[in-house]
Amino acid sequence: MHVLGFFTDRPTLSEQRNYVWNDLNNSMLEYKRSIGLVSDGGTPFLTDAEVEFNKDMADTMVYGNVSMLGGAALGAAGKFINPIISKIGGFFGKGGSEAYQGFRNTSADFVNGTKLTKHFGDHADDFGFAMEDEYLQGARNFFEKSPTKTMQGFTSEGGTYFQYDTATNEFGIINQYGGISTYYKPVEGLKYWNQQMESYMPK
Repeated sequence: MHVLGFFTDRPTLSEQRNYVWNDLNNSMLEYKRSIGLVSDGGTPFLTDAEVEFNKDMADTMVYGNVSMLGGAALGAAGKFINPIISKIGGFFGKGGSEAYQGFRNTSADFVNGTKLTKHFGDHADDFGFAMEDEYLQGARNFFEKSPTKTMQGFTSEGGTYFQYDTATNEFGIINQYGGISTYYKPVEGLKYWNQQMESYMPK
């Protein structure tokens, strides 16, 4: 069994949300202190609206899709939220996970190329790829890039390898023959990844 980047006792989604929510609050306080937004007593404070905003953000990060945290809200809060996104993997897993350890058979990627056109059509928009070759190279880069603290992975009992990056919301599978089966950004983000672990990770 090959399991990467997980606690032995994986925290529940509620525990993960509370951790992220608390970290967002602390990071916002630090950010406000750094720019001089403090009370008359010289200490930073959070308004009820800011606390509620952080709660909604934590809900989105844990139960939804991290990559969907765009728009004006994230842009305005990016200076204190971006460090949290990079730390999520450190809480959800041990961090610093290894890359894929099995034998890679690139000629078998997307079932010897016969499924590439379909996967490109289904998932290219997730990444903004315009050509099949770009999508194929993006998938290969995902599995070949240097490991980060936000990357998690495991191998099922049948030898299928699953990998997910909590920071970029990239998800991919390498089959038991060493070929990439799929590569995309799941709509439900971390929730989807947790479902994959529940379904396929060896107990």
